Amino acid sequence: MANIIETKATQKGFVFVESLKKDSFVLPTIIRNKGGKRMQVMGESGCPVECDSFVSFSQEAMDLFPGSYITPLAFQHSFEKSATYKSSKFDEMTGGTIRTMEVPTYSYQSELFDVTILHGATNDKAIQLARIAKEGFTPENRAFYQQAVVEMIKPALVETQKLKGSLCIHDDCLASTVSVAGYIADLKEQDSHLLRDGVDIIIDGPATAQGILFLKSLLR
Repeated sequence: MANIIETKATQKGFVFVESLKKDSFVLPTIIRNKGGKRMQVMGESGCPVECDSFVSFSQEAMDLFPGSYITPLAFQHSFEKSATYKSSKFDEMTGGTIRTMEVPTYSYQSELFDVTILHGATNDKAIQLARIAKEGFTPENRAFYQQAVVEMIKPALVETQKLKGSLCIHDDCLASTVSVAGYIADLKEQDSHLLRDGVDIIIDGPATAQGILFLKSLLR
């Protein structure tokens, strides 16, 4: 049964990567209030909240984000477009590595898009975060969660770190891809000067392959 579930998740991940080529899959729709009347949408708590605007993504995107798995090979190929890869990169991305900004677990740089992954997915701190998130937060384990995050992100917070973009978005988890994409889409509509030299996105906690590739696709 486990192998069947894994195969379906990988197939779904392949569809996700292919779907990134379509504007209809990637580009969000920003729905704004009309006539000054605030809208009501359902919040995470299940209660309605008022807003001036909200971001809507395609049904296809919402269906493929959860339950899909993108292998390290497919992830790396999405950047490097090469037929051959060093297997050590796969092991490091999925392994227990703890690295620095100078020697990250994975790094890719191009003229339009750079990505740096500091640590492997199964290091001790990442496993601690997953365990606590599964158990649910209490005042005590929330403190342990925050401490684990701090220890992992220290390399990204050094004062000497040089950012390239004219705008920096700093968040604690790449689940916020939705809000980041919506914000960038809104700035594009306004032809904002904030996008003049690009955007630096720093994620303190978990970052999925789906989230990273989705943000990369916003370049167009």
